Amino acid sequence: MAVALCGPCQAANNKVRGEGTDQSAVWHFVGYPGGTSASPRAYGNGAVSNGDPTLASGLVRSGPLAYAALTPVSPRTLDEALAGALVSLVVWLLWRRARQSTGRERRLAAVATERTSEFEREKDHVEELSRVKSQFLANMSHEIRTPMNGIVGTLELALMTELTPEQREYLELCKGSAHALMALLKDMLEFSRMELEKLDIERVEFTLASCVRGAVSTLDLAANQKGLTLRVDLGVNLPDRVAGDPAHLHQILVKLVDNAVKFSTEGEVVVSVRLESSQNAPEEHEDGSLNLVFCVQDCGMGIPEAKRQAIFDPFQQGDGSLTRTHSGAGLGLAICRRLVRLVGGRLWLESEVGKGSRFYFTASFLPATQRGREIPVTGPRAQNDPAWHGRLQVLLVEDNHVNQIVALRLLEKRGYHCLVADNGRQALELVASASVDLVLMDIQMPEMDGFEATRCIRELEKDSGAHVPILAMTAHATPTDRDACLLAGMDGHIPKPVQPDQLYKMIDAALSGTSRASLVGP
Repeated sequence: MAVALCGPCQAANNKVRGEGTDQSAVWHFVGYPGGTSASPRAYGNGAVSNGDPTLASGLVRSGPLAYAALTPVSPRTLDEALAGALVSLVVWLLWRRARQSTGRERRLAAVATERTSEFEREKDHVEELSRVKSQFLANMSHEIRTPMNGIVGTLELALMTELTPEQREYLELCKGSAHALMALLKDMLEFSRMELEKLDIERVEFTLASCVRGAVSTLDLAANQKGLTLRVDLGVNLPDRVAGDPAHLHQILVKLVDNAVKFSTEGEVVVSVRLESSQNAPEEHEDGSLNLVFCVQDCGMGIPEAKRQAIFDPFQQGDGSLTRTHSGAGLGLAICRRLVRLVGGRLWLESEVGKGSRFYFTASFLPATQRGREIPVTGPRAQNDPAWHGRLQVLLVEDNHVNQIVALRLLEKRGYHCLVADNGRQALELVASASVDLVLMDIQMPEMDGFEATRCIRELEKDSGAHVPILAMTAHATPTDRDACLLAGMDGHIPKPVQPDQLYKMIDAALSGTSRASLVGP
């Protein structure tokens, strides 16, 4: 369609062409008529055709605008007409842009919602996989430790009997192999658990020197068998008691000292502790914490520079060849590094080939708020006095027949009188009806588990005011399991496989009233 020009536009056009204009016959176009140029739409009593506006008065529909009109105007209203047309155009453009923006926003919102839903589904799937893996590892740990407790315990009992030198040699070999297998399985399960779970750090007060010496003493036998000397060197100005995580500190030291003993052939292994400050003066941070530097020095073969970073990676060893002299899965240092990071420190080494290595790590501790009270263990309790032990009655709560026999024999050799319960319900009945001095409680049992049995025993004690020490003796051996035992009301935790010396030590400590924080096995 040819659009009719408004009066001024037609006048200007005619002026250019040298033509006159009849102002009374000029029409002004305000809006764009709906439809195409070939078929304009007109409403009213006129029509628009071939550029000749003959509409006397009428309304024309125009896209987003409500209506546009063709009306006769005077040239004097040109500015107002153009302004109106411009406003209409701007409004239409804004409306169109707003509509496009709204559509785009809706599409983006739909995409975002879909992506969020996919993320939530993936997150739930990963969490479920993590939960299943964690449960699998917990079950595997329990199922492995339970028979291993029978194997190790039976070997320990056999070694307590009269044996020929040849028989003792064979049994010692079996015992060593069983412990090596258990250490390997423990490292693999622990590393897998660290991959899946976020480990928590605890903050309890403990005696620093006792923790360090206790960790080192666990390797005394291994060092003596190789003719090595273990020495602890505590620096000056060290705090007597600190607040931190003694369990993880103990674990780090044991693994590093174990490595040092393994790779040393002669001489001594030295464990030293110093304040991080070069002046050996306490350097407190804003939160009052102190940084300590621990060093484990061996006299082994040393580590080549090219291997010094790789050995901290999982399943890596300084010597991975077929001719290596030391076995292992290569997980010890990887676990140590993660544990050191957990306590807010760092781990590094210095080594010289042919002269040995020094492994350093730092750890942060808070000053203790209370002075520690050492509970003396005197009289017959401090000695292996069968007469005193014979006056004590121990309740063994254990559902596994082999582990029952092993535990009973170990307790009887110490002179204890023993009662046996196959599950938590039987244990509850015996505690209520008999005089029990101490309970050794398994966790996973039919009818009533160890947690529920402990809670019920503690409820019974509220009326009497008594308190029977309860030690968990279980294959549930992770730090989480230990914390759950203490939370349920138990006084200590002994992981399986049980070592006789450790069992006797824990029983003596529990009967002497030692705090629960100290009644935790390695």
